Amino acid sequence: MEGLDIGAKVIAMGEQLSVPVSDRLLGRVLDSMGKPIDGKGTWAPTLVPVFRAPPDVLRRRRIRQKIATGIRSIDGLTTVGKGQRMGIFSGSGVGKTTLLGMMARNTSADVSVIA
Repeated sequence: MEGLDIGAKVIAMGEQLSVPVSDRLLGRVLDSMGKPIDGKGTWAPTLVPVFRAPPDVLRRRRIRQKIATGIRSIDGLTTVGKGQRMGIFSGSGVGKTTLLGMMARNTSADVSVIA
């Protein structure tokens, strides 16, 4: 991003915005550009376009199985299901990152995607 400022020329590259995906992402740590920063080497991703039709809501599998987040206050107040997406929103400095770290360490889920 060095050298970019107001009035800088932007040239379209003729490519659609896409993200790298792969089954080999499990257990990896990536930077904001999708590059591995965990020292476990590179991986061969498939590029998937960001702008595409969403999956049909009526054909998606129903969420039927509960999981424990490992945080008693969350488990006691709400049910979290396997495959469910969650959003955690609040102001800065109130503990969102700490909460996500606790959930990543203590959940009963096999895979957690935290972004």
